[in-house]
Amino acid sequence: MEQGQILKSNDLTKFIVNSQLFKNSPFSLIDVGCSGGISSIWNIYEPHLKAYGIDPVISECENLNKNKTSKNINYFPALIGLDKKNKHYQKVKDAANNINNPWDELSAKLGSDILNDKIKTENKLSVLNNWNNQDLVSESDQISLSEFVKVKEIDNLDFIKIDIDGNDFEVLLSLDNLPYDYSVCGFALEVNFYGGINSYEHTFHNTDLFMKKLGYQLFDLSIRRYSLSSLPSPFEYNIPAQTINGRPYQGDAIYLLDPLMMKNSNNNRIDISSDPVKLLKLTCLFENFGLYDHAARIIIDFKEVIREYVNTSDLLDILVRQINPNYKSYDEYINSFEKDPESFFRSSWDNTKNA
Repeated sequence: MEQGQILKSNDLTKFIVNSQLFKNSPFSLIDVGCSGGISSIWNIYEPHLKAYGIDPVISECENLNKNKTSKNINYFPALIGLDKKNKHYQKVKDAANNINNPWDELSAKLGSDILNDKIKTENKLSVLNNWNNQDLVSESDQISLSEFVKVKEIDNLDFIKIDIDGNDFEVLLSLDNLPYDYSVCGFALEVNFYGGINSYEHTFHNTDLFMKKLGYQLFDLSIRRYSLSSLPSPFEYNIPAQTINGRPYQGDAIYLLDPLMMKNSNNNRIDISSDPVKLLKLTCLFENFGLYDHAARIIIDFKEVIREYVNTSDLLDILVRQINPNYKSYDEYINSFEKDPESFFRSSWDNTKNA
């Protein structure tokens, strides 16, 4: 699943947004590495949306601002990373320079090199993802993500996406206390499946440990495969990138606050248990990523907090109807499962759902 992939109809999110529950606290997200624009999947939160796109390519941000269709989305040219005075700075740079990256041996690299001379300069960013020769923000102007939020006077933050085709782990380290100060509900992160044992390398195992220490759990993970140039496999799309076959090279990971841990104070470093709006935003995110069961768990476990804003039974019924429209209510759905779990076997379920 690609980062930020929103699934199905999202009727619960639409219901909550249309009920004006986010009017005074819009759903707010930051997209670090926003080349091509912030995905339209987040439009579901309009008009109660605040989105900040960040990219080091100056002209790309200018074009995105010029052609944007929403006043609630803005793009900023910036290079996100650690200050040279940061205690982690040199360790991160050393790890990035020494990571065992097989890129030079991949068919994507060979294909990009061959096509580089054939594609017009203005198309190289979109087709080849070649941003190194673009008009970039100076490295001397690099800023941490926490400092960016402070400078832009962002007063609410619910979701962060990071995909910079570089050392994304450095961006994570630049968060400082953002997740705690803003009670961020979740992240979409590009991860690498290659690398070694250096704890500062941009690898999936380092990212996963870092996020769990912050208090987030993994809720989705995609795999993009890349073939070697010794025997190229067909490209998945019409660009020299991931291939149909090959080794797991990169992927996208979704991290969210876990409702199963939120009632356990020992595991609850980010506490939104008494904040109905944050709880509803997290519920929406679970629906957005197709995790209806966890959305339901929040509604059930925190109904005393949420019910002052919305009828929790209505929310549960909406979730159930998206799973199977033949069920009209959550109670009917649960009773059906408890009465006959075999009816939820795949063969029986498909017949019932399509009836």
